[in-house]
Formats: sequence, structure tokens, C-alpha cells
Amino acid sequence: MSHQVFQKQVLAPTGVEQCIKANLIDNDTINLVLSKNNTLQVYKIKYVKNENTTTQQKQIKKVEIKPSLELLIELKLFGTIESMASVRYPGENKDSLLLTFRDAKISVLDYNIDIMDFEIRSLHFYENDEFKNGRIHFKHPPILKIDTQQRCATMLLYDRNIVVLPFKQISSILDDEDEEEKDEEDEKENDNANQDYTEEFDDDDDDNNFCFLYGYYEPTILFLHEPSQTWTSRIAVKRLTSQLTAISINFSTKLASIIWHTSNMPYNCDQLVSVPEPLSGALVITPNIMFHVNQTSKYGLAVNEYANIDIGDKFEFPLDETLNLVFTLDRSNFVFLEADKFIGSLKGGELLIFHLISDGRTVQRIHVSKAGGSVLATCMCVVSDNLLFLGSRLGDSLLLQYTEKSITDESLEHENFSNPYKKQKTSEQEKLLNQQQQQQKDEMDEVLDEEDELFKEKKNQLKSYQLGICDQILNVGPVGDMVIGQALNPTYDLNTLPSDPAYMPRFLELVTCSGYGKNGSISILQNSVKPEIVGAFDSEGVVNSFWTVYNKASSSIKEDEEEKLIGKKRTINEIIKEEQQYEQQQQKQPIEEDYLDYLYISMSNGTTNILDTTSSEEGKLTFKGEFEYRTLDMGNLFNKRRIVLINENSIKLLNDYNNIVQEIKLSKPIKSTFIQDPYVLVHYSDNSIQLFKCDYKLLKLNQFNFSLNHGDEGKVLTSSLFFDKNQFFLNLNNQKFNESKIIENQEDKIKEENNQPQQQPQQQNKAKPKEENTVMKENVQSNKKQQQEPEQQQENQFNNEINLIENNIYLNIFTNKGSFEIYRVSSQELVFKTNNILIEPEILATNKIKLQLQKQKEQKEKEQREKFEQQILQNENLEIVEISLEILNNSQPYLLLKNRIGDLIVYKSFKKENGDLRFKKYNHNFILRDLSNNSKSINSDGYRKKSIVNIKLSSKNNGVFIGGQKPVWIFNEKGYIRLHSMDFDGAIVSLKPFHNADCPNGFLYYTEDKQHIKIGYLNGLMNFENEYAIRRVPIKLSAHKIAYHNELKCYVVVVSFPQVTQELEEDSKKPILTDEKFQIKIIDPTIDWSWRFIDSFSLQDRETVLAMKIVSLKFKESDETIKSKPFLVIGTAFTFGEDTQCKGRVLVFEIVSHKTQFESDDLGTKRLNLLYEKEQKGPVTALSSVSGLLLMTIGPKLTVNQFLTGQLVTLSFHDAQIYICSISTIKTYIVIGDMYKSVYFLQWNGKQLVPLSKDYQSLNIFSTEFIVNQQTLSILVSDLDKNILLFSFDPADPTSRQGQMLLCKADFHIGSNIEKFVRTPMKFNIQSSSNGNNNNDQLVFFGTLDGSLNVLRPLDERMYQLFYHLQSKLYYLPQPAGLNAKQYRAFKSFSQNFHFSPSTIHQLPKYILDGDLLSKFVKLNQKERRLLASSVGSNTDEILTALKNCFDSWSIF
Repeated sequence: MSHQVFQKQVLAPTGVEQCIKANLIDNDTINLVLSKNNTLQVYKIKYVKNENTTTQQKQIKKVEIKPSLELLIELKLFGTIESMASVRYPGENKDSLLLTFRDAKISVLDYNIDIMDFEIRSLHFYENDEFKNGRIHFKHPPILKIDTQQRCATMLLYDRNIVVLPFKQISSILDDEDEEEKDEEDEKENDNANQDYTEEFDDDDDDNNFCFLYGYYEPTILFLHEPSQTWTSRIAVKRLTSQLTAISINFSTKLASIIWHTSNMPYNCDQLVSVPEPLSGALVITPNIMFHVNQTSKYGLAVNEYANIDIGDKFEFPLDETLNLVFTLDRSNFVFLEADKFIGSLKGGELLIFHLISDGRTVQRIHVSKAGGSVLATCMCVVSDNLLFLGSRLGDSLLLQYTEKSITDESLEHENFSNPYKKQKTSEQEKLLNQQQQQQKDEMDEVLDEEDELFKEKKNQLKSYQLGICDQILNVGPVGDMVIGQALNPTYDLNTLPSDPAYMPRFLELVTCSGYGKNGSISILQNSVKPEIVGAFDSEGVVNSFWTVYNKASSSIKEDEEEKLIGKKRTINEIIKEEQQYEQQQQKQPIEEDYLDYLYISMSNGTTNILDTTSSEEGKLTFKGEFEYRTLDMGNLFNKRRIVLINENSIKLLNDYNNIVQEIKLSKPIKSTFIQDPYVLVHYSDNSIQLFKCDYKLLKLNQFNFSLNHGDEGKVLTSSLFFDKNQFFLNLNNQKFNESKIIENQEDKIKEENNQPQQQPQQQNKAKPKEENTVMKENVQSNKKQQQEPEQQQENQFNNEINLIENNIYLNIFTNKGSFEIYRVSSQELVFKTNNILIEPEILATNKIKLQLQKQKEQKEKEQREKFEQQILQNENLEIVEISLEILNNSQPYLLLKNRIGDLIVYKSFKKENGDLRFKKYNHNFILRDLSNNSKSINSDGYRKKSIVNIKLSSKNNGVFIGGQKPVWIFNEKGYIRLHSMDFDGAIVSLKPFHNADCPNGFLYYTEDKQHIKIGYLNGLMNFENEYAIRRVPIKLSAHKIAYHNELKCYVVVVSFPQVTQELEEDSKKPILTDEKFQIKIIDPTIDWSWRFIDSFSLQDRETVLAMKIVSLKFKESDETIKSKPFLVIGTAFTFGEDTQCKGRVLVFEIVSHKTQFESDDLGTKRLNLLYEKEQKGPVTALSSVSGLLLMTIGPKLTVNQFLTGQLVTLSFHDAQIYICSISTIKTYIVIGDMYKSVYFLQWNGKQLVPLSKDYQSLNIFSTEFIVNQQTLSILVSDLDKNILLFSFDPADPTSRQGQMLLCKADFHIGSNIEKFVRTPMKFNIQSSSNGNNNNDQLVFFGTLDGSLNVLRPLDERMYQLFYHLQSKLYYLPQPAGLNAKQYRAFKSFSQNFHFSPSTIHQLPKYILDGDLLSKFVKLNQKERRLLASSVGSNTDEILTALKNCFDSWSIF
């Protein structure tokens, strides 16, 4: 029996749990640090200019500077981040990051800009038994707080201990400047004070929260604790149980002394917020009261009518009830904007501004004003003077920009803070209320007038804030339910035959319920890019490649006039006049898009077809003509006014689709080519290169002499050109690049170089540039005297544009010695060079740095590295066959390398502090190699086709496509690249941009298997900033359950919205109580892209949906035939409180195609038809089907029901222990999960339920499912403490008590709660089933409550043994933040009873392998891969092939 499983996180958590602001890179760069469960993200604020152009007679551009978030680094850790903070160590110019992990670990990290990664500064470990006091379960995780002056950090340890981690301080603020130097004894005391230590509290205290206070000489902590506990039902007797205690910490004596304390605080105090100076103290937050407490004063603000109930009659001081406030503060977040102003986010998403009005020492009152509504925030932080970040686990996280606006007290004195469900007051009632509040306000003004003018807050100094959304971070969590459905294009004809060119294969999509309340949504996840197909046509043969080009010559200049200009020498002024005439013509005509004009298709029979792309009606293009030779490469030159065509023996320049104006003969076979205006690069088969350059005056190509600084280093194996439009490579090594000198030198070089291949006399070619040079110099001198003339300004602008482009063209080469070099073409200057690129190191640095590093190493290590480099060079599969530097959305250049077998290596360029150029490796998990076919990109004649193409996807975004057996897109959203496959349509040989009126910003691609060319575009509704492509459909309701109807191709969703449960008086300040109203809704994605609700069914009041599933039940038709039909079954529960018995209902629906005459066609025809409903004695908690019968659980009872006659008839039942929360079936086998008593395994034998086995231990179950591994069936379980466990039914095992006890075979800690498992066949099984092969392996996907997506894949014995031994070696690799991957995946028991799993009893083989750790093998360099592979008795190719098979098996969406 094989229970081996491969676990992998395919989508990182998206819900933000914590956020802080820090300066991690340098003192001038503001960073936003986010923690998403086990993922750490660091952003920086990037300001983008948005130009809004109005197309009228005068075009006006409005430039707006908008802040946005740019992701710098993302770390996936082997541990859940419990809390984090930042600190500035003395003498440092940047902050350090502190992270805490369970049970009691602290990692201090520093960001190193030279390697663009974090380095460990220190690690602290406090997991000792003496701190646990014999306890196992703890209420609080390790909470970290930093002193306000950053003198120390404290961490709550095992609920009752505090760890103090002091930082070395150079001097204190209050120390004298003229203090003498300390002697040796004082230094020893200081060293002793900088050591960390722990403080223990009373065992009876329950520490709820703590914070550091401002304005104290020594670090002072304020603790909120509850020595004597109570609860809500006992507040009539005992309600004031919380206490506040301020403790001062002395580092030298390691003692803590109590400064002040406050007792008799309300029992429901749950949050502390430090108040900055001069007020100091802290805000104590309760659900109904906001306190401000410091050493000398106290103030309380009642926010609703329940405040008096919380404090009773014996409270020390009265509350401020003058404001008309009706809201609650539970689950709220607060952050200070200024010393006396802070913003709060309530549990409903409302944002309020609180203004502390004081006399300088004590708070007199708190002014409250509305700032708007936003996302349901989990955390908040102020990023800069005008930026605020709201992090959320229930919706998208937002970056808000706030601006101040001065207001008067009267304008907001009577602002309505009542509930949105309460009716607005009448005008008479408002007048009475205004009179009462005016009297109270006058009394307050009299008090304020008597105060000191220095501390009085005047009315006109009150300020409010206006908020605006700048950027957002997508979140798909919490994933409450998920289902696999078929992806459908509303514009696609489902009757299209597979032989039709426009046929699209059926593919699946993963749909989840996300968010909560007004942030509720439905998320569609796809792990591969699915373009929307506009049209397709048959290529009528095998296509080698194709190109789309512009042709702007005919639009600007007439053809007959242009023919006269060919060969004619023109000055800059003549060219400018032609440009002016062209602009005048364009102004008279309406503004049109810059569309592509022609498509050239190079066929395998040696011809090139020409098609017109200006229109694509019904997906068809107009045929224009053909060439009787095979084309190798094409592109545009002279700013899209000429077309360059390269065939096997010549370069042709065209001014129309077939009009050749210049031809340059080539005498050598061509290996590869590259076209980058104004240069053409030709790489010959003898590994030599030749450059050609555009002459803008003659409109011709001339040879450009370029010499490499190689010497004897070897020949060029691969080459390419790159245009650095952002001028990132311009200034390197802090040496300013003088553009004017290069422009002058380049003009002389252009005129000295002649068109040698044109077979013209050399003397004439040398003479003409001299004449032109003298003419140009005379023109320059004469024009200097007339600087105010517009022609001179236009001429200078034209020259600057050309020279700016020329001076930012770079040549990239790879030699047979393994070196990678970058040259600036205009000056022939070597910009960058490295010799170890084949090893794939983490950092690509110049040779100087490498030599310095080698000097520090021993001679033996040098010899070993040289031997290893020789072995790498001898491996032909690792030879770099394609180099490309790409810019994605105005980012820094990315270096893309592709070797012979298809591996993709990605590097991001960056600069050190001294200006040196470096490249940082981007580690992705895509394995694109194909060992069977490694020469498809090379033609029979030796020409290499380019597979890396830059595609413009919108006016602001672009992407990079990499063709091959597994096509891949690279997108750059939020400044961080993501790779997405596009393998649903097979291998893509070629893909090129396509842009016309019918398909703007689209592309063409060709599949060799089907010999079809398709026209498509990427759906703008999809978001590519995560590992999966995600589309969000906001419904602004809480989505709880979702199911997919396979026959009718529609989704059924259970949603809810708040509904008022009681009516209050008009003047009541009690918060309105709401209850969730549930509805069943249908979504038909075949209608349009909006995913609207087309039908709904409302349930009764206080009826909660607990289960929903579409099941196949046996039903007797009218003709007495029994058939299996799909029915929608709903299980509900009525919640009337603890005094009444909880009952439920079961509802059976049939989804039918029906529409009345009063409904529009846009709503579709699918409707819900209620067939049966019946009230049950308990809540209906789970639903499923077996053998055409309905399985239904009512509390702890499982029943089998028949639905033949339209009525549910119970056939059999089985009683569990407490509460069944999950049920799963496969064939006749059933597994049920009890919320407290683990799992039960049963079988339906056709007549009754037969109990087979169960788990005798206690386990809090969340969800259950089966795993099928060939002939082995395992039971999968998720529990409360974020673990998954595998159980097996094995009566032959003596430890199973003759099969009565389920055996726990494996356990694995996920780190997130799992609500739903989804089982589906693997990708290979889907393909093999169509071929008649039977393979029973199935995948299991599961989403988590923090927005992540994981997958479980069964393994065979051979693959398991390989991965198991590799995993044992990978445990020894250093991990980020110094964490232990093996310990993180062990079974955890934080809150539930201890379950004796295999990892807790004895060491058994880990049947669940950590795919996140095994994928680290892909990210290693070549040397480390070989060492690890040899240590487990394998090789690199075998391990990568096995990993590739695993990764490809779940590419089904």
C-alpha cells in the first residue's frame, strides 16, 4: 500500500495580517513590510506620472503624480510570522526587521542592497521548559513590541513571561553632553545591561495586551491584565476586573518596578494604543468605551448606550456621553496620524477621525468625525505624511492618500453616527436635539475659556481628512468554499468542431468564495493564461515563423515622391518639413491608432506569404502577395517607415509590403539575426557578428564597424541587441556619461562609415561624408546665431531623439569561454562582463569583484571551481542559445537566458551603492526543459528562431512571451515579475503582436500540431500579480457556498447580507443588531462577462445555510423509468438562541431552463425550481450522495435517503458522537468527520450502513476527503491546528485492532486552516483516459482561510524514494530567517487535545513530502545541484524531470 503524497503551495497567501513602515534599504526610502501568514513582502512607494490627454482642438495633458506600491522582495518562510517590528541600531543608516515565530523565536534581519536579499543579524531562542511551567497550550502567540525610543524589544513568552531584548545605545536624550568617559567597571555594567533576560508575572494574571509608553526616561511598559476573570453572563455580580500596570525596566539591574497602576477597569478591555507626547499615556479600547489613561488623568468616551452597563454604578469617574455616537469598537484598529489625531477602522469598514482635545496634560474631550468607508481592515499603518495603508484578510488591502481640510466645530458637532439601518431623524427632532447639544456645548466653551491660552484647542484648529485610493493588493481569502467548473467564453460557439481553426479545447477553472460582507466576491483562478480568441485561420502548410510590421512610408509621403528621394541626399531641414506636412495632414484627419499593417508568414516550402492586417473581419486577413524565398527575420527601421527583410543570403529594405529599395548581399550562412532600430545585427555560422546602421538622411542601411575587445578569449556563440529606453545602463560606476561628446563623435563616425556592400567606389564613399560633415558644421554655426528660429529648435530636437536612441543601444554576447558581455554600440565600450554565467550564481558581478572574492579563498577551492566550470562548458545542453534584455512596464532591465534544452534563467539588473552593475537571479519554479526535443528552435539550415518576444498588452502594460513546448508569459505587476504558462493549446512555435481596430493590443500565435494561426488578446479582467491568474467578481455580499452544475454550465452560490432583527426608538443609542439573511443565487457565465445573478431564492429569517451540494439522485420519471438526475440540495439550521432547540430544513431544487414572457433575454433561462422541503429535528450540517441515494447528516446522525418519488425516505442511519461537520464519498465508501471526535469510515452495502473503522483519539475536524493513489485509498483530514493527516484502513495490520481503528500514516503542518478539499483527476490522467489508459491517481486541491492554494499529488514508489532522500539533504540548507523546515512541518497542537500522530510517537517515513522544500532544488546553481544529486545517487536531469512531471500534473486550470 502506497500512501506517498507530494504537497506544494501553488498560490502564496494573499490576506494581509500585519503591516509596518520601515526604512530597510536606506534612510531615504520608505518601505511597507507585510506579513501574509508564512510570506514576507517588502514594498516601496513609487510615484508614477499619469498623463490625461483630451482630444479636442487643443490637446491638454494633465500630469498627475500618483503613488503606487512596488514589490521589492518576497520571502516564503518555513514558519508563520506571529508579529514583526523594525528597529534602528545605533550607527546604522537603515532599519532592521524583527520577526517572531512559534513557540518563542526571534529573527533579526538586515536588508543587504548589494545582494538584494535579507541577511541574518541575530537569532534568539527561548523555547525552554522552565518558561512553560508544565503547560502545553497557550492563549497568546509570541507578541513583539518595540520601545518608543527603540532602546529595547519585548516579547510575550508563554502567556506569563516577558523577554527583554535591549539594544546598545550610544547616548540617551536626557544624558549630559559633557559627561566624562566611563571607566572599565561602568563598561562592564553596560555590557551586562545589553544582555537579554526574562521577567515572570503572577500565574493568576491573564495578560491581554501590553504597549510601550512615550515620555519616560527608562523603557516603560503598560500591561492590560485581568487578575480575576469574569464573563458576560456574570457582569451583574462582577464586571470591573481589568487592571492597568505600568512597569519601568532597568537594564543594569535587570529589575522591573511598578510606577503606577489603575484597577477596576471594565472586564471587556481588549486593546491598548500608545499615545505620543505631549499627552502620553495610552488608549484603552473596549467594545463600548474608549479610555485615555496616563499617570495623572483619566478620560472615557462612551460610543453607545451599552457603556453604562459595562462600568456599572461604582466606576471611578463619569463617562463623556455628550456626543451622538452609535457604533462599537470591537475588532477595530487605530493608528496615530499626528500627536493628537488618530484614525480608526471599525469592524464594518467605517473610517473615523478622532481628535484629542486637551489642555496640554489631560484630555478634555475627544472629537469624532467621519472619514469615509473602506475595506474591513485587519491592520493599519501610516506610510508617509499623506499615505495610509489598510491591510485586510477579508478583502483587498488598500493604499490610501489623505489630505487635511480645516473645519469648524459646528460643522461636525451634529454629524450623524447612527446605524445605517436606522431611519433618519425628522426636522423637529433635529431641532430639539440641536438645542440640547447647543447648551452642552456652551457649558463646555465656558470651561475652555477659563483654561490657559497656551494649551487651549480652538475651534478653527479642528481638522478632518479626505481619503482617496491610490493602489490595492489583491486578496482571494478567506477561501470558504471552492469548486472546479468549466471555463466558458460568452462569445464562443460551443458547437465549433475540433477541425475548425477557431476551435478551443475545453479547460477548467477554479472558482472560490472570497471575502466577507461588502468585500464579498467570487474569485476565478487559472494557473495558465487563457487568451480570448477573436479569429483563426488555417496556415495551409507548415509555418516556420511569421512577423507583423508597420508601414508608415505610404501614409506620410506619396510613393512616387518617395521614389524620387531614394538615393537623394537630404538635409535635416527637408526631413523636418516633411514631418510638418505629415502632422498637418494628421491634424485635418481624425486621430487614429497606430495599427500594424502587414503580416509576413514564412512557410516551410520556401515561400513567404503577405497578408493585410488593417482589418480582420470574421477572423480573416486579406492576401496581398508572396515572395519566392524563405524569410528568416523581419522588422521595422527608420521609425516604422521602412521594413527590413532578412533571408538566407541578403538583407532587403522595403518601403511598402513588396517594394524593395535596397538590397545588401551576405556571403556567409546566417546563424541568427536581431533587429533593433536603428541597428541590424547579423550573427554568422562561423560565430562572427556584423552590424548595420540606419542612415536617416539617405534612408539606407550602412555597415557599422564594431570590434570586440576579446583578444584570444573565444568566439561569439549567442548575441542580441537591447534598447535601454529608461537609460539604466547609462551611468555606471558613478561616472557621468557625457551625451554631447558622444553625439558629436558619433556624427563623425556615421559620415566616415560607408555602404560597403553596395559595391560603390571607396573614394566617393569617403568623400561624401566629409562634404556632409562640412555642410553640417556650417549649418550648425549659422544656426547658432539664430537660436530663436523654430527650425533650429526642431532640428536640435530631431538630432537629440536620434542620438538618444543610438546611445542607448547595447550589444549582448555570450562566448564559447562561458563569458557574458554587454557593449554600448555607439561608443563600443564594454559595460559589463562576467565569466561564470553557466553556473547560474545568485549574483552576476563584474570580473573585478569576482577576482577580489577569489583572492580570499584557498587555492584548492579555485582548482575545484575551474574543474567544475570546464565540466559545465563541456555540457552542450547548458549552452546559452538565446539572450534577451527586456523592460517590463518601465522596470529595470531583466536578463533572460535560454539554454539548448529550454531552461529559462531570469536575472534582474540593479546597481550597488557605488554604481556597479549587478544582476540578481529571480528564482521561479518553472521547469521548461525538454530533453527529448532540444533542437526544435534550430532549423535544418542552422538558423535559430527567436522565442522571446515583447508584447504590448495595453497602453501602460506589456509582457514577455517565451515560446516552446511549454509556452510561458512573464508579467510585471507591482514591480515584481510573475511567470504564467500558456500550454492549454499545446506547443506554440511563434507568437507576434497584432494590433488593429478589431483586436487592439492582441497577438497572433501558431500551433505546429494543428497548423492554425489564431488571433487573440488577454482579458483585461484577469489579474497577473500572483502565481495564478485571478479574476475577481465583486458581489458585495458574503459568499458562503458554491457549486457547479455540469450539465447546464452554471454556478449556484449561497450568499447572505445583514438584516435588522429589531426596531429601536429614534433617540436610542443602542447599536442595531443584525442577522444574516441567506439567499440561493444562480450565475450563468455563458451570458456575458459580468457573472450576474439571474435567479435567486430567499430562505426564512434566521435560517443559516450549513451545507449545499449538487448530487446525482435516482428519480422516477413520468414514464416509470428510473434515471439519475442532478439535484441541488440545501441543508439549513434555524438559530433562535440558546434557549430553543436548534432545528433545520432540507430543500431539494431542480435547475430548469425556463423564462417567462416578462423577463428580458439578458437574464438567461436557468431557474430554481423547489421540488421538496422538510423540517428536520436538528441542523442539516453536511450533504453527499452514494449509489443514487442522498446522504444527509443531522447533528451527530448520518442518514441515507431515497428520492425516487420526489419525497425523501430514510433507509438507514448511523450515529456519531457530537457533531458531524464534513462528509465525503467515493463509490460506496463514506468518511464523516466529527467536529470533536475525529473521523469515521463506513460503507453502504446496498441495504444498510456498515461501520468499518474509526479514529479513537480526539481531533477537531475541519474537512475530510479521499486520496486515490493507484490501488490505494487514503483518508485525508484537516484539523483546527492547521494540520493535515492521512489515515488508512488496514485490517491486516495488527495495530489496527482487526481493522476497527484507523491508522494515522502521516501528518503535515500546513500553517493555515483548511475549509474545503476538492478532488480531481491529474492532467496526465485526463489525457490518458481519452487514449484508453486507466490511471486512477487523483489530485486534491485545497484553499485556506488566509487566501493560499495548495495541492496534494500522489507519488509512485520510485519517485517517492528519490524525493524522500533529496528532502533529507535539503533540510541542511540554510533557510531564510534561520528557520527549520523539518520542525515547521511537524504536527502542531496549539489549542486542541494532543493527538498521537506518527511524528509525536516515533519516527516513521514522511509519507507527505514538502514540495515547497523540494522546489528549492530548482533554485540552486549548477554546482549545488550536482553535489546534491550525486549525494542521493542520482543526477540533475533525473531530478528536474521528476519535478517537472509533478508540476505539470496539476496544470489543469
